[in-house]
This record gives sequence, structure tokens and C-alpha cells, in this order.
Amino acid sequence: MNNKRRKQINEVIGQLEVSRDQIADILSDEEMAFDNMPESLLESERAEASQNAIDLLDEAINNLDEAINNLEEAQE
Repeated sequence: MNNKRRKQINEVIGQLEVSRDQIADILSDEEMAFDNMPESLLESERAEASQNAIDLLDEAINNLDEAINNLEEAQE
């Protein structure tokens, strides 16, 4: 791989890292909201939707980490 493509991959990695960090912030906020939910709402649709969002945000972060790792390996 030439230097131009390595540089392009580095730029994409940087963008993905920013996105991952933004999603991690959203995840943290959603987890805090869920943790502070009144006990009476923990069995509600709202709580279920919040837990689903937490799971999906966590999965998105894991997928971005995997993509970043793949791109780093592609540069070698």
C-alpha cells in the first residue's frame, strides 16, 4: 500500500474514532438515564426501549472498534 492510501485510511480511522467517542458519550448518557429511572418504570416500555438502545449503542461501538482494527491491519 502506498503512502497516499495509508494517509486516507488514517483520516478514516480518525473519523471513526470521533464517531465512536460520540456514541460512547450518548451511551453513557442513556445508561445514566436508565440507572436513574424510578423503580416503578423499570418494567415499562420506556425502560425496555432504553435498554434496547443501550445494547445497540454498545454493539455500534464494538463494530466501530472492529472496523478501526481492520483498517489498521490493512495499513501494514
